[in-house]
Amino acid sequence: FSNDEALVLVLGLLAVQRLGLTPQGPAVEGALAKLDRVLPAALRERLRAAMQVLDLGLAPVARGHADSETVLSLSSAARDGTRLRIRYRSARREETERLVDPYGVAFQSGQWYVVAWDHLRGDLRTFRLDRLLAVEATRDRFDRPAGFDLTGHMQRSLATVPYRWLATVRLETSLEEARRRIHPTVGTLQGTDGGVLLRIGADDLTWIAQLLAGLGMNFSVLGPVELRRAVRREAARLAECVAG
Repeated sequence: FSNDEALVLVLGLLAVQRLGLTPQGPAVEGALAKLDRVLPAALRERLRAAMQVLDLGLAPVARGHADSETVLSLSSAARDGTRLRIRYRSARREETERLVDPYGVAFQSGQWYVVAWDHLRGDLRTFRLDRLLAVEATRDRFDRPAGFDLTGHMQRSLATVPYRWLATVRLETSLEEARRRIHPTVGTLQGTDGGVLLRIGADDLTWIAQLLAGLGMNFSVLGPVELRRAVRREAARLAECVAG
């Protein structure tokens, strides 16, 4: 391996660990050990040093994981147009069996998902991979829509999840600047004469308040009232930290 090739492999393995692509460490450790055995001594030491101090800036997956076999099976089915039979456990712990046409696998906001046409619901659905209990290929085929925007669909889907708290905020900025600062999965943005409307949701009201306080722009909360109070508390906390 050249220096560049070896570094690419090591970075890839480290990313796998951080992105929760394997539930356990042995697979990554085994791959690193095999790589270690075939590298020249000088390059081996340089890569060991890099592994000890490199930070990829990737937050580890907080909940669940994506089994590598599942990822490969779903990806192959999406490429080949193979319909799948899955067993899925919802957030409410309800289990259902479904026929789905997988369009692609994506990693967004700390989780792995598959986007698929769900024959049970007759609509596109997004499934978390750590909630898949079983995946079985059928003999049925399907045609994946030409030009399907997997990333765009995922971002819109996550931005409109029915969270516990839903808020509307007017940002005093341009639509272009708002899009630059706010990731599409966070919420939806709409340009208006008075600025930009941000519609955002979360299960934790404090998280919304912290996000708004960290934007570095003027804004006004249109609702709910509880968010206004949370923003004031967060602003006071930040001011105290700066003063201290």
